[in-house]
Amino acid sequence: MPTGNELRAYYERKAKTLDELALTYENQNRYKRFFYRARSNAVLDALAPIRAGSWVLDVGAGSGFYSRQISAAGAHAVLIDISLTGLDRARATGANAVGYVCCDAANLPFAPRTFDKALCTEVLEHLPDAAQALRETARVLRQDGEMVATTPSRRSPMNVAYGIKRRVRRYTFNEHLTEYTSSEFRRLLECMYRIDRVAYANFLVPYPFDEFFINVQSPRLVAMLQWLEDHLANTPILRQLGWTMIANCKSKET
Repeated sequence: MPTGNELRAYYERKAKTLDELALTYENQNRYKRFFYRARSNAVLDALAPIRAGSWVLDVGAGSGFYSRQISAAGAHAVLIDISLTGLDRARATGANAVGYVCCDAANLPFAPRTFDKALCTEVLEHLPDAAQALRETARVLRQDGEMVATTPSRRSPMNVAYGIKRRVRRYTFNEHLTEYTSSEFRRLLECMYRIDRVAYANFLVPYPFDEFFINVQSPRLVAMLQWLEDHLANTPILRQLGWTMIANCKSKET
């Protein structure tokens, strides 16, 4: 397991060499953009309503994509990330946050009961101590506060294929330090939160078959994938095939 300093150095290098927005939510490839927007739409649905004047903590904010939406709704977004370069990029690309704080998610520099909502999307799997990060997030939420957390489903077809892709392409660093099944994700959250709902997203074609969609970029194929995404997300049992698990939580003290 890498140390905190090793992780900080890795994500600093990554932020300096890669344009996260261009690779994800603003990707020029129609299929890839659809993939990330399917996730972001589900996350924003879970985070709604975002009330004007409320305070929202974006944990592991990365490119600041979600903070753009939070700020556009009139809320006060505060971004935290382990990478200072990443925060600088988020500021430069218009996150419009009221605060950018470089810190470890397991040690937040905020007073208790500061935030109305917290967002922790695609972060927990990257942390050496996800449970401590969740305790810290619960500490800084108001008593009526809400938290939305997402993480990949370890047993989903997409995640299994991603593991194969890592080996085939010989990635030098596995960013996912811990991956969770649905039941493990629930147990992790239930230590500090009451789970109101768990939704799923990203019911897409796994590697290596996704290369066809990446290369073709047909609007009709994307429309078909959108139909499949919407259908499976609302189908009992089958919806658990989704790669991304999205949990709506509240503090147990509420």
